[in-house]
Amino acid sequence: MAVSYHVDARRGLVHARFQGFVSTAETLGAAQACAQHPDFSPLFNQVIDFAEVEGFERDYARLIAMLAELPDHLLQPGTEPIIVYVAPTPVGQEMARVVLKSMTGLPGPVFRVVSTLAEALALLGWREEA
Repeated sequence: MAVSYHVDARRGLVHARFQGFVSTAETLGAAQACAQHPDFSPLFNQVIDFAEVEGFERDYARLIAMLAELPDHLLQPGTEPIIVYVAPTPVGQEMARVVLKSMTGLPGPVFRVVSTLAEALALLGWREEA
C-alpha cells in the first residue's frame, strides 16, 4: 500500500505516510478511511509525509478531481488545522507543490512544507517521532 495513516487522538494529529508510487484512487481511499476512523477529527493537525515517494500518478485531470475532493473528507469549514508536508526529495517537493497549488485560496488550514519529520513535529510543538 502506497498510503497509510495513523490517527493520534492524544496529540490531535494525523500522520499520513506515502511510499513508492502513489495513485489518486489509493490516496482518496486512504483519505476516506481516515475520515471515518473513530478517533479522527477535522480539527487535528496533519503531517503528510512524502519522504518515501518514488513517483505519483500524473493524469492531471484525475489528480485535480481527487485534490478537489480531499478537503470534503479531511477538513471542516471554519477550522484551522496546520497541515505540514514532509518533502525532502525532488518528487516529494513536486507532489507538495501540486497539492499546495490546488489548495490555494482554501479558507482555514495553514499549509507548510519542511524537509524532515522532526521539523514537521517541531513546527507542531512535538519533539518525539509520530
